[in-house]
Amino acid sequence: MTKYFPLLLALAGCGAADHSLLTLTPAKPLFDVPALLGKDIDQVLGILGPAQPQDLEPTPAQVQLGATQWDHSFVHDTATLLVSYDARTRQVRDFFLMTQHGTAADYIPLLKLANVKGTEPQLLIQPERVPAPQPLYRGIRFRAAKP
Repeated sequence: MTKYFPLLLALAGCGAADHSLLTLTPAKPLFDVPALLGKDIDQVLGILGPAQPQDLEPTPAQVQLGATQWDHSFVHDTATLLVSYDARTRQVRDFFLMTQHGTAADYIPLLKLANVKGTEPQLLIQPERVPAPQPLYRGIRFRAAKP
């Protein structure tokens, strides 16, 4: 039991050993974010399949009242890709990738989950930190770079 105690703490997200599985296992791509760039939300839905059941489309009344940003989420294994889009034009604004583990000590495995190398000129990459004294990441945001 003592041999596995640090691993159990890491998995449970307790105390100073709060690291996600991303730091313990190699990542494989779960989403192909570069292939989704430039797509509208309907095309993304065609590629990734249906969004989570709780993700409803905005009603015409909501759009008429000014709802401009809307989100759909897609879950694959232990990762969630949140796709934000303009409710009127249906154009995707950005992608936010996070894991069910909550935080990661390193955002590089998140890049791998998104099939991103980090050198794509058409892609802006914004790791998002947790407001805490430790350097932990809650996810990573991807946007199309402006020409």
